[in-house]
Amino acid sequence: MLLKSSPGDAIEVIMANAKLLLKRRQERTLRSFVDLSVFEVPAPLKGSAHNYKYRLAYVVDDVASCDTTTRLEREITGISVPSRHRIRFETYQLCCGISSQKSKGWRPMKTLRINIASQDDIIADFEAGRHLGEPVYSFPTWKALHTALTPNRVAILAAMKDKGGMTMREVSRLVKRDFRPVHADIAALIKIGLLDRADDGVIFPYADIHIDISDISKAA
Repeated sequence: MLLKSSPGDAIEVIMANAKLLLKRRQERTLRSFVDLSVFEVPAPLKGSAHNYKYRLAYVVDDVASCDTTTRLEREITGISVPSRHRIRFETYQLCCGISSQKSKGWRPMKTLRINIASQDDIIADFEAGRHLGEPVYSFPTWKALHTALTPNRVAILAAMKDKGGMTMREVSRLVKRDFRPVHADIAALIKIGLLDRADDGVIFPYADIHIDISDISKAA
């Protein structure tokens, strides 16, 4: 893991040799989501006695109430005690294991699976060891999925896969739509955590996307 920081700049952590064990997000409202990820790293980070790194956050309007892995990370973010704090989510995700730029060493994560799952479903997945190492984004209901993932927003996600950071105008040109409605769709996708901010704009850090509504009872 390479940690680079300089005064006044966002912190970039490139998890080049980390193994993804768990990545789960769930929409809570059209303005918020829960984020939980666990990585196995080759060696303990400074300030940590184990080979694991996690991030846990509840994000509302792009601001995270979050917990971090080590005292060092809390010092980096400018927050000491208590460890639970509120910071801009792009800063939080950078210091907790997402490379935000298509730079040397950047590579997309696996296919993102989008499904319908309640909190009880997610807990059951954890207990059964399902979706380990697989990025999953869950909506609590079919209505929530249908409201958030309009055809135009799905088209944005599909167009951005495997491309790294892009400016919003680049996304607009890519999907061949006017800038203003694309900007509004991107803002909505950021708020629910399906797109992340990057130094050069926004990023959909996955190689592909799969929307799974195979359980018809949950789509009712």
